[in-house]
Amino acid sequence: MSKSWKNMDEEKYKYRCEMAKQKWMKLSEEEKERMRQLALKEIHRASREGSKLERFIRDVLVKNSYNVVYHYILDNTQLEVDMYLPSLKTIIEVDGLSHFEPIWGEERFQKQVEADMKKNGLILTKGFVMIRIKHIHDSLTIANRHKIEKLILKLVRDIENDYPKKPERYIEVEL
Repeated sequence: MSKSWKNMDEEKYKYRCEMAKQKWMKLSEEEKERMRQLALKEIHRASREGSKLERFIRDVLVKNSYNVVYHYILDNTQLEVDMYLPSLKTIIEVDGLSHFEPIWGEERFQKQVEADMKKNGLILTKGFVMIRIKHIHDSLTIANRHKIEKLILKLVRDIENDYPKKPERYIEVEL
């Protein structure tokens, strides 16, 4: 069963956190280090290949004949975006939990928030449409894939059919 921790009631959430802490404390230092290394390896892989949701969205768009430039560096900047659809002048960013909660510490969280705001401003001032997908739930289940595919295609087709006016070029959705 896949259930988001965000949708859990507070008491159950606290209980699960406490159980996870106790389990972690019982691990040997070697096991903890092994888990840290596995986590780092997965973080690095996702930074190169994209998250499961990013890859799913890219595949949906490509399957529907959209040209998707993956991990595109914005012209004359150091900013990398998750996906760029050149024919629609549209950027898609898929943001995980670290964009909304200080899971890596408050300082890194504040830097992430500032970087996201800066990226939004730069993208919008260049005339692009910005779609930010807030991926805060475990939403890439088999049951949700069809719903996500429909939503992404609707957003992109709406842009294709009627390019938004300036105030409507920032689109945020939560999955």
